[in-house]
Amino acid sequence: MTNEFGEVRILAFVATKSHAQFESALAKMKESLVLYGHKQPSVFYTDNPTADKNFLERVFPSLTEDLVPVEKHSKLKAVVQPQDVHISIQSSASGIDSALAKITCDLDVEDETNHIIVGFDAEWNVDFTHGGAPQPTAIIQIAYKKQINIFQVLFLPGCLYFILI
Repeated sequence: MTNEFGEVRILAFVATKSHAQFESALAKMKESLVLYGHKQPSVFYTDNPTADKNFLERVFPSLTEDLVPVEKHSKLKAVVQPQDVHISIQSSASGIDSALAKITCDLDVEDETNHIIVGFDAEWNVDFTHGGAPQPTAIIQIAYKKQINIFQVLFLPGCLYFILI
């Protein structure tokens, strides 16, 4: 979770999307906002609003303040991908290498103050069987500027290494 400045407020590695997996992290964030005199969240973005709405409103009652409900299936316009945002799906080592090279071109390794900001997400299957083994990462998504890169890495032979600068 990030704040309005893109700064990371919570990072939780969880096995499932179950609310129980990250509820304590949200509670701690809420406590720290109170402790340091910051406002509670008024907006929350999620990939599953129907399932998350009641949970998030319970954790952050501030999400219900000054709320104007929208009827289910209202006449809101559909969300459309902006024409200047490009999505690239790569499943080969050379394709992934090429996409990452475009991102790292903006880094000046001689300047320690130089940095880039990316959105990062990883997906993998979870083995719920007793003694289930960890599963390899299947998809990595990196968003940078107006480019969204989706890397299908599960079927790549050998190991995939990332150097984070």
